[in-house]
Amino acid sequence: MLSFPQQKWQVVRTNTLGTAPRSDVDLITDRVYLGNWDAAVDKKVLTKLGITHVVSMVEFGPDIPDVVETANRLHIRLNDSADTNILCHLEETTNFIKTALEANKNNKVLVHCLMGISRSATVVCAYMIATKKLTGAEAIAFVQKKRPIVCPNLGFRQQLNIFASKQGVQESLSEVMFSPLRQLRAWSNTKKPRREAQKALGSTSYALP
Repeated sequence: MLSFPQQKWQVVRTNTLGTAPRSDVDLITDRVYLGNWDAAVDKKVLTKLGITHVVSMVEFGPDIPDVVETANRLHIRLNDSADTNILCHLEETTNFIKTALEANKNNKVLVHCLMGISRSATVVCAYMIATKKLTGAEAIAFVQKKRPIVCPNLGFRQQLNIFASKQGVQESLSEVMFSPLRQLRAWSNTKKPRREAQKALGSTSYALP
């Protein structure tokens, strides 16, 4: 059976979940916070931070306190798995965040999922890509400096690269050479069935470029 060497993201994810310091919420960039479920449902936390808008990336309905108006909430039901299509939501989440911040200089946005590690982190990374013109890898690295436990799953990382491409951001040479998506393309050119190639890298929900 053909196998790939362990990817850097897998090593980071394992080490991150086990050793990185954890907090309920962290400021990532100007007026944009990334956090977990506990932060999103804590009225005192939301009030202290001055949160006016919330993006929830969880499967179930979040119980957001009434300090955040209903009209200022965006909820997208999403599983944290490599074959989940988060790409189709990134334009909406990015526009929601941008619109909220542009509407009033005092507005602040909290993006959360259950742990504030993968789903919500991907949304914040997409926002950084769109506003700062970072590559997918650069956006993840930036967000990780602010919140060390951040570690999007492999499928989300691939989709961030696609999102960056749509924003006109080109991958660096090293990213192109070591991208898991490139490995998937290479495998698909062998005699191995396409489905088997996708399964090996944990992604079946979107087509190969």
